[in-house]
Amino acid sequence: MKAKHFLIITLALCLGLMVATVVWQRISSPSLVTHVSFQGMQQESMPPASMPEDNDSDMGRLMRMVGEDPDNIEKLAELGSALVAQGKYREAGLFLERARKLDPNDADVLYYLGYIAHQEGDTQKGAALMEESLKQQDRATVHFSLANMYRYYLKDEESAARHFSLGLKSPDCTEEQRTTIAKEMKKEQGK
Repeated sequence: MKAKHFLIITLALCLGLMVATVVWQRISSPSLVTHVSFQGMQQESMPPASMPEDNDSDMGRLMRMVGEDPDNIEKLAELGSALVAQGKYREAGLFLERARKLDPNDADVLYYLGYIAHQEGDTQKGAALMEESLKQQDRATVHFSLANMYRYYLKDEESAARHFSLGLKSPDCTEEQRTTIAKEMKKEQGK
């Protein structure tokens, strides 16, 4: 019993000695403790007032704009397309679906949602969304994308040929697009 009491007293004295040493070190060496006011921390973490907002990344700028006006379809679509360009399909889909709820007939939103569906492996859904996009606005690039989806993924050459042809007739078809579409059309004729 005496051994247990002696051990407990020894441990208590050691613990007390350790606490006293730490307190003495703090008092005798104030450089170990640095006082920073909250106001000082706040000013350091904030950018200087003279720093222009142009230093923000485009993505950060778009995120901020969407946060400030979450019902702005143009900004939601712009952010969604920027995320698609980075291959962030899930994130892009969230913003584009919100835009679609606000305007179910926005041709760009439907196109990008179709592209995302295709990239995520649901080419049938992607084609349906792109068809909806074309009902809203006739565009050569959408016809070309859709034709390639029909040809190479859905193995529907008739629909592919129809969209290649419609793409050539689109009012916004450029000479470069005409050349590209013509090359694709020749591929099937050469079989």
